[in-house]
Amino acid sequence: MPEMLRQNQFFRTNALAAFGQVLDGISRDPAMILWLDLNSNRKNSPNENWARELMELFALGIGTPAAPNYSEADIKQATRAFTGYTIGADGNFFFNTAQHDSSTKTVLGKTCESGDQVNAILLQHVRNGRNVCAYYLAAKLFSFFAYPVTPDSSVVGDLAKTFLNAGHSIRALVEAILKSREFSSTTAYRALIKSPVEEATAALRMLGAERVPSSGVMSALDAQGQRLFRPPDVGGWQSGRGWVNVSTVLSRDNMNARIVNSLGKPELTEAGGQPVATLLQGLTTGTAKVDKVIGLLVDGDLPSTTRSALVTYANTATTDEKTRGLFNLVLAQPAYQLN
Repeated sequence: MPEMLRQNQFFRTNALAAFGQVLDGISRDPAMILWLDLNSNRKNSPNENWARELMELFALGIGTPAAPNYSEADIKQATRAFTGYTIGADGNFFFNTAQHDSSTKTVLGKTCESGDQVNAILLQHVRNGRNVCAYYLAAKLFSFFAYPVTPDSSVVGDLAKTFLNAGHSIRALVEAILKSREFSSTTAYRALIKSPVEEATAALRMLGAERVPSSGVMSALDAQGQRLFRPPDVGGWQSGRGWVNVSTVLSRDNMNARIVNSLGKPELTEAGGQPVATLLQGLTTGTAKVDKVIGLLVDGDLPSTTRSALVTYANTATTDEKTRGLFNLVLAQPAYQLN
């Protein structure tokens, strides 16, 4: 767990850095070293786990059977370059020169000796006239922020060029994505399903909380399969439709109900949340109450039939209990489950 916290801090610090800096740093990250057995990668007994995931998950992607982005030989050669990467007695990265294979390696047609040189080769790898890493990362980040695409999608090319022209800057790539026409398109509108953490965080923020209250939120996240700092594997948690099934939908609703039911109670107000009465203070009609709640939670955008039903309910919501019920009903809408 301490290693995962340090890894999280590393990603937060370097989230918008040059991608080469991220690759070099994560190659030395104790959590990653433990996850992928890099500490057992020695010159006389190489372990390919790190080199394989570096290419497949982090830098290049697999490609297609007809046009793979790397070969088994590339993995074996890169593995040798990362020999000696381990963790010292103090828990920090340690380069064990005695276990490093210092011979010349060939990765993706380029000669190298060290792990950092492998990372540099991956950044510059060109196949069929395009930089593989740039297209792969542009597609991954666009899919995270907007809607799912592949490296071959038409929206990716210009983003990849921006990334390259800015010296592999993640900041420049993210800025280009957020300013792109596609990001604001109807295709991107509510195209992504919130993860449990995104769903809980959104509700807490919209209700004014500044930190996670002691209202069972963490256990509710566990029930949905997203225990913080404990991903299921090195690839992280699932995404998209994988978050939504019969059991997780019920868990989502229960989690949101816990958050809303804590409105006005010490566990939420002490976390910065507003008392329930103040959220709809001065609003006397059901229409005004519904407009306020859906404005807070779903950008004011719900089907007219749903909105009408909520107004009917809100016209009788004269108590805190029924006001909480209004929030619960909106949080249970499909619109709230989407980004």
